[in-house]
Amino acid sequence: MQNQLALSGEKIVEKVYPHLLHHVGLIRGEYLLRELNQNILLPNCQQFVKDYLDTICHLYSDEEVWYRFSELTNAEANILDGTKEYFDERHPLFGYRGIRRLLACPDEFQAETNVVTEVFQTNPNLSVIFLLSMMLNN
Repeated sequence: MQNQLALSGEKIVEKVYPHLLHHVGLIRGEYLLRELNQNILLPNCQQFVKDYLDTICHLYSDEEVWYRFSELTNAEANILDGTKEYFDERHPLFGYRGIRRLLACPDEFQAETNVVTEVFQTNPNLSVIFLLSMMLNN
């Protein structure tokens, strides 16, 4: 198994330790949204995520780049500018997060999907990860 780079919105201008890290194994989508304190529904946030993914995919154009769709808890999502769907939960680990939240908020899911699809058009090395968090009663 080769070592992989994980990114949380760090700004890089060249490959990081290319002799040690062989591809980008994880870009955490929620960190990009937190960076701007904006929901993916806002055009400025969409452009920020697109530009970030495009930059990383170009730097690692000969290697895989894996993007994880935003894994925001509702407590995190509720405070982002532009959030339309608010959920109040007793405990964030047992509620809507990851793909469960995105399925409950189809506008957010579509917006993030559109950004990733647009980046993929010129960067076929981009792949996606969906975090599936299950409820106790599922």
